[in-house]
Amino acid sequence: HIDIPHKIQTIDRSTFQGCKSLVSVTIPDTIRAIGSGVFYGCSKLPMLSIPASVEFIDYGIAQGCSSMTKIEVAEDNEYYCSVDGVLFSKDMTELLAYPAAKTGSTYTVPDTVVDIYPYAFAYCKNLTSVTIPASVVKSGEDLFNNCDSITIRGEEGSYAQSYAQENGINFVSSTDPGPVEPEDPNPPVDPDPPAEPEPPVEPPVDPNPPVEPEPPVIPPVYPSYPSNPVSPSKPFHPSPSLYFI
Repeated sequence: HIDIPHKIQTIDRSTFQGCKSLVSVTIPDTIRAIGSGVFYGCSKLPMLSIPASVEFIDYGIAQGCSSMTKIEVAEDNEYYCSVDGVLFSKDMTELLAYPAAKTGSTYTVPDTVVDIYPYAFAYCKNLTSVTIPASVVKSGEDLFNNCDSITIRGEEGSYAQSYAQENGINFVSSTDPGPVEPEDPNPPVDPDPPAEPEPPVEPPVDPNPPVEPEPPVIPPVYPSYPSNPVSPSKPFHPSPSLYFI
């Protein structure tokens, strides 16, 4: 770690170049200017924090910082700002530096940007595609120095296209929808839906259905009783009768 003394106002170019063991640095709020390539090759430095006092930053501030994921700027700095870890001028017309280890394979430069600083995207191993808007009309050299594979996307006839052609970088029109897959000459055919089951067939109606025979009529059987019932336990004695003559 390095603490820059408060009495310092300027960090000259390449001051910490090649300090591969540097993992953190504190820039005091007395610093007014930072020269080019100050931290060039500081491969273990993960981030930078720019104080409000800084009025001038030269190109390549983070070139070769292969572990850097973000560059922060104090909100009350009048000259510079940071958007998603990317360093811009305060009015967003200049893009100064894109951190080499920032995640994401694609990036779109804001359409407020007019100028991109030299080495702005140097050593960005994660990037594969950068969209440069028509608002950009100039840039420094070696924007994509030591990038493994990069494609520039932009409008036809724009500065982005001319820069790509001059530097041997693949260019794709931003209006190009990309490769169109050829139509399959034998497209798969949807199988026929399964046939609905046929309704059950009702048996034919017999015009002469069998007639059930009527059941035979059985007369009721009543029990027979004696005309003069006699109790088996008592002798029968006729009772006297009353007659009227």
